[in-house]
Amino acid sequence: MTIQDNIRHIRESYNLTQENMAELLNMTASGYAKIERGATQLKFEKLEKIAQILNVDVVELLELGDSGDVVIQLPNNSGDNATANYYLNANEKLVSEIEKLNLKIEHQAQLLVSKDELILEKDKQIQALKDVIDLLKQGKN
Repeated sequence: MTIQDNIRHIRESYNLTQENMAELLNMTASGYAKIERGATQLKFEKLEKIAQILNVDVVELLELGDSGDVVIQLPNNSGDNATANYYLNANEKLVSEIEKLNLKIEHQAQLLVSKDELILEKDKQIQALKDVIDLLKQGKN
């Protein structure tokens, strides 16, 4: 199976239409249909959003069978919004496995960044509450 086949199969198992998925992804139905047909290059962010909607891990969408070539675009770490294309050929199982692991690492790194941002926000809120408490104490005196 190709990534597109996996997406379609899982979507259908949830009784979602292509129109439902397009709406959830904030895109047109024809744009989403191109994803399932393999007529468009799939960026990692979009793949990640599809996995989230379908309640599966990105790696599950990448489980390929014996046929199908897929191109996945990942953000380049240069910070200039450039992307790097990763070509997967399902007949080359080793290459496929390496790419899946690289995607999983990227996904985990993004989760860590989100966690760090949440901790920073929590610390700011705690400090703001401490400042309010100090002001209230000063007002009583």
